[in-house]
Amino acid sequence: MATLVTDRAKIAELWQEPYKVWFPKGKDDPEIVLISVTPDQGEYWDNEGFRKIHYLIESARAYFSGEKPHVGEGGQHGRVK
Repeated sequence: MATLVTDRAKIAELWQEPYKVWFPKGKDDPEIVLISVTPDQGEYWDNEGFRKIHYLIESARAYFSGEKPHVGEGGQHGRVK
């Protein structure tokens, strides 16, 4: 179950500079919303080794260019219930 949260004060509270990679306009970008999720199961991908380095390089490129990074899924996959 998920709900959208548009509370600008909460967005500002949670904002961190690395998020600018995904939202070049910063915390005041009108397209940013928070998603409150109540999960019943989940999956994850772990970016270790070379994939982690690739992600860091792509993130840095995106941060300075104002574009979103081009990253693939990690090699390790898991599920949580």
